Amino acid sequence: RHVHYEEAFRVVPYALELLARDGGDVWREAVDASDVDDYIRSQLDEDDTREMAFNFIREARRPAFVPDLLQQALDASQPTDARLRSIQVAAAMANRANTPIDTLEALITDEQGRIANEALTILGRFRDNASRKSLHAFVLDDTRPRGLRRTAARLLVETKPGAMALLKSAEDGALSTDI
Repeated sequence: RHVHYEEAFRVVPYALELLARDGGDVWREAVDASDVDDYIRSQLDEDDTREMAFNFIREARRPAFVPDLLQQALDASQPTDARLRSIQVAAAMANRANTPIDTLEALITDEQGRIANEALTILGRFRDNASRKSLHAFVLDDTRPRGLRRTAARLLVETKPGAMALLKSAEDGALSTDI
């Protein structure tokens, strides 16, 4: 109320920084208010305040923002660095409950290798059947870049079921020799 419209833009970064301080513990109740969440979401679209919003989401551990962050990462009109940062912030809080696998599958097929690599990393952390199947299918798809397929293979072998699936594919001749 006491900030004039012209001054509001200068206050935004400070407000976001204040809300994020100490992991947002002091502000936890305020953060749970949907108006604050809506405001933070709106700041993700602003070049000047995006980084502050990322910091707030990460520091305050706001997993409810994971789908928003991944949707932003899907937007090819966004700068590559902003898309990568969206995935990295989402990765800090991603879990099977709050991360749509279809969004990750869309991101692992992104034309930009860095975007796909970050999405593969999140997918590999889940270690469940659905993510394992997505990674396995990615490894077997010869149209995908070899480096990314190798990354997916490394993520698969971190679990016994993933390693067994790759071994079976190799025995069946389905796994290309360059992997």
